Order: sequence, then structure tokens, then C-alpha cells
Amino acid sequence: MSNNIYIHETHTIYVENNELHLLNDKHSIVINIDTFMHDLPAIVSLCSKEYKKTNKELYKRLKQSLK
Repeated sequence: MSNNIYIHETHTIYVENNELHLLNDKHSIVINIDTFMHDLPAIVSLCSKEYKKTNKELYKRLKQSLK
């Protein structure tokens, strides 16, 4: 039995009490913002590399929005 939760889409994202909340129809994920901010550079780097492989046009727009 696996402890993984797969989130295909979220319908709600919000912050409250120094926590990031990601919700879909079945699950809620709550992440401590202080911890998440330390992980965020690695998450963005890994995700952008993977996303660049599959959707180059949107990747270009995302990259431009970060400037």
C-alpha cells in the first residue's frame, strides 16, 4: 500500500496561518510555508526542466513572466 497522493488538478489554492493549502475534489494538501520556501527553488527548477520538454510555448511565456 502506497502513501502517495496524486493530484492531477487543484481547484483551490490559498494561504492561511503560514500554510499553503492545495485542494482538489478528494484531497487537501497543507504545506508549511517556511519549509516550502526553502524547497521552492529546487521545485521550480525541476518542474521547469520537465515542463520545457512537453510544452515549449507555455514554458517561454512562464519564463518571460519571471523577468
